[in-house]
Amino acid sequence: MCFGALGLVRAVWPALGLLAAAGAADVALGVVRGTLLRVLTPARLRGRVNSVGFVVGAGSPPLGDVEAGGLAALTSPAVSAFAGGVASLVGIGVLALALPAVWNYDASGDAQPSPADHALGSHANS
Repeated sequence: MCFGALGLVRAVWPALGLLAAAGAADVALGVVRGTLLRVLTPARLRGRVNSVGFVVGAGSPPLGDVEAGGLAALTSPAVSAFAGGVASLVGIGVLALALPAVWNYDASGDAQPSPADHALGSHANS
């Protein structure tokens, strides 16, 4: 949302505020993503899943940079930023509909084996 709004802002100070908010949201997302990976991944698969997460985290920003730069070259930086924000919101909606268990995740029952443990027939503590 911050990058979408950034495409609409013309003054420096509001733009800096939006960039700061986007950075804070990115940090919070990193914590949530890391926590969910550790809680939902069976112990025997955590190394592999964390490795894939690292590769995706390291590879996605350069791909996004290419996309944003290409769109900015074809249109304008403002259009590219706005389109990126809209695409992010659409992506969140699609993922929420496709993966309702993640959207509705409730950590209050974490004393029990995770859904991933049940699906793979193992327990995180074994």
